[in-house]
Amino acid sequence: MRLQTGERLGPYEIASLIGVGGGGEVYKARDLRLDRIVAIKIPPAAAALDSSRRALLKNEARAISSLAHPHICTLHDIGEEDGLDFLVMECLTGETLAQRLLRGPLRLRDVQRIAVQLADALHAAHRIGLIHRDLKPSNVMLTGSGAKVLDFGLATWLDSNGGSPANGVQSTDRTVSDAGGIAGTFGYIAPERFGGCVADVRSDLFALGAVIYEMTTGRKAVRGDQADPPSIASVTAGVPAMLDRIVSKCLAKDPADRWQTASDLRDALAWVTLSDPPPKGTNRQTRRRGWTMLAVGAATLAVAAAFVLIRAWRPSDPESNRGMKFVIVPPESSGVDVPIVSPDGRKVVFSAQASDGKFGLWVRSFDSLDAKRIADVPQGTFPFWSPDGQWVAFFASEELKRVAADGGPIQNICAAPSGRGGTWSSDGIILFAPDAQSVLYRVPAGGGVATKVTTFASVPAERSHRFPQFLANSHEFIYSAYIGDAGKTPAIRMSSLEQPTEVATLTPSSFARAWAPPGYLVYQREAGTYLAQQLDAEHRRLVGEPIPVVNHVAYGDAGGDVAFSISNAGVLAYETAVAQPFRLTWFDRTGRRIGAITPPTMTDEFSLSPDEKSVALVRIDPENEKRDLWRLDVERQVMSRLTTSGSAEGPRWWPDGGRIAFEADTRNTGNRDLYSIDRGGASGERVLVTSTLQNKNVEDVSPDGRVLLFRAQEGVKSVGNLWMLPLDGISHPSPYLVSSFNKSFSRLSPDGNWVAYDSNISGRSEIYVNSFPQPTTPIQVSAAGGGDPKWRRDLGALFYLAANGMLTTVTVNTQHGFEVGESVPLFEIPAATRQLMTTYEVSRDGQRFLIADAVPGIPQAPITVVFNWLADLKKTSR
Repeated sequence: MRLQTGERLGPYEIASLIGVGGGGEVYKARDLRLDRIVAIKIPPAAAALDSSRRALLKNEARAISSLAHPHICTLHDIGEEDGLDFLVMECLTGETLAQRLLRGPLRLRDVQRIAVQLADALHAAHRIGLIHRDLKPSNVMLTGSGAKVLDFGLATWLDSNGGSPANGVQSTDRTVSDAGGIAGTFGYIAPERFGGCVADVRSDLFALGAVIYEMTTGRKAVRGDQADPPSIASVTAGVPAMLDRIVSKCLAKDPADRWQTASDLRDALAWVTLSDPPPKGTNRQTRRRGWTMLAVGAATLAVAAAFVLIRAWRPSDPESNRGMKFVIVPPESSGVDVPIVSPDGRKVVFSAQASDGKFGLWVRSFDSLDAKRIADVPQGTFPFWSPDGQWVAFFASEELKRVAADGGPIQNICAAPSGRGGTWSSDGIILFAPDAQSVLYRVPAGGGVATKVTTFASVPAERSHRFPQFLANSHEFIYSAYIGDAGKTPAIRMSSLEQPTEVATLTPSSFARAWAPPGYLVYQREAGTYLAQQLDAEHRRLVGEPIPVVNHVAYGDAGGDVAFSISNAGVLAYETAVAQPFRLTWFDRTGRRIGAITPPTMTDEFSLSPDEKSVALVRIDPENEKRDLWRLDVERQVMSRLTTSGSAEGPRWWPDGGRIAFEADTRNTGNRDLYSIDRGGASGERVLVTSTLQNKNVEDVSPDGRVLLFRAQEGVKSVGNLWMLPLDGISHPSPYLVSSFNKSFSRLSPDGNWVAYDSNISGRSEIYVNSFPQPTTPIQVSAAGGGDPKWRRDLGALFYLAANGMLTTVTVNTQHGFEVGESVPLFEIPAATRQLMTTYEVSRDGQRFLIADAVPGIPQAPITVVFNWLADLKKTSR
């Protein structure tokens, strides 16, 4: 008889039946001691008293208890109630791989991700001498945190010689329940076991190969006739030869011809470059942190193979009949930004946040295993190369700077408040955009006075010139011109230093940066897709039809940049976008995870309601990048959608919890306006601020609900200043804090008398406090870098994120002015979280912190390098 809802097994209360299989029944239950949901597995009712069935259950308990791995179902407990044995395991939400396969084969990138996770799980089991023996799609659960291996009921232990069985778990390679049959499931049992051989690690690898085959093709690898299956490449279009070889090696009939370890198989699977389109990245031109794009390190074997390609390839051979591709190894980091290939096509420079939490410029030579950090700089620095590849120029601290490509002292070239790209001519002239709302200027590469080159057109009205690129050995250049307030369709223009007023428009582009390798213009017409079209430089026009070069290119972290570059030597580098899901999770003051309040969710900003019972969060659709505002009822675990415009950002709660302020581009102008909406969304959106102020961001609502504090840029000024709006429905915005330095992440104190914010007054981001509503002299709070301040509700402390990634608290006293106490580091915020627009929220008592915790196991974005890209382009054009 099956267990009934409400029935007790020791401290566990049965909630519902989850599933029934040959190995037993699985129930959802509640652990009444710890108030958590668990899964309980018992033998089938008819076999509950069968000693062999009970032996299998205990065998499974022993197997799982020996493992602690993110992709193996966790065992919590084992118990016995009235003669009934049962296992208590984590309760997983999702579907089995077998259920998923009913809808057909998986995308190649999903195949790779799941296969790597399963191989890693098997490696963990094999490392302690455990063989699963029944890996199959129905024993793999697909959850928000990745694949999970289930059901170790048929597992066996290796003996000291590497074979099974051992340790008295089972005496033969046959299950006690199959009447002498071989343990496992036909179609996933390795051929040698039919001949009487015992299972070893290679038996599991055969089963994994069969699972990968089925995920890729939608067909079973082994059928009744035992014939070799057709190659996966012959069944599924677009399968790389390397993946085909990996799976064929798994399915070899002779164990000696298979992969010999799960770790080798795992690494081989990770090296495969697959071409399925990943979810697109976001395009946010704000002061906020970008949606996380994580860098992946390729394995040593892949790098060694790249050496052979590099040494065999010559930049002077553009007519070679084939292109070559490999993945380079960035540093151990997160947040890798736009990779820029050197003019000779032998190095790449990129911005990245290293494991120490600092952002820097890194140079990686293609014939080296390591990237070298050449400068500590902020994120989004728009680096570019000197023609000889000996120098890298970049923007930081409101200056155009340069540094030697192998590191050294940083040299200032000229002022550039908020640079947006540059280019370096062969005779030592740098052409650059000093500001986000500026024309192009020129300056000697050794430093000096910058002079204006281009001029804004009035019809149609232009507002920004960006990303200039000199044509090879020429003073002619291309650049991107943003038009009007929208800026959604920048035009790619062409001009020259000698006659800058003679301008030709080459093409509209969906995004800013374009490239001009010899004979071509390479640009975007659709977001994420680069096209190449022949450029007749003499007549300044494009000829022929555009041909796709690469798809699904990721966006950079600032100012309209994209993760794509191309050199005159025929080498291109790019990153594809990877969407990283997060769980909103409570942490205590030691950094211990207390509990998640959401399932895996695509989000990068959120706001905790004053009563801590709701969370307003931006959910991102990974397929189309649309961003909408949702409200999470924490107690009921229910999500409610509030907006539908697809452009909502920056939620902040009213003090009474009744409304939420946010920013959105509902007019589709490219310039966000500020809105509010009630917590239920019933009354619709209410306009708060709509004006020509650029890049508006909601900062906070005053404790009395009467004033909105927001950040914006005015006219051609690129500095973000703080503004106030009385929420009386008739007043207009007025400046609160205006200076030549950026101010962001501003929060009003609980009594409404102070504003905490981060600013770069000192040359790096630090925390400051100023009086409100009338500012005076700012008071510096942090001493070694800091950002994203939050107040404790009793006004006795401030929290902020230090430059080293530590969540830090400092006591404050407002009885006699504003007094700052000692800073105390609490714990390190996860690196992936530090890239989000919301880093953390704090509870009223300052004892808990709500943090977006990255879901592990998500495949990371590589930097792909392609030699002789023209070869593949010419093949495509035939």
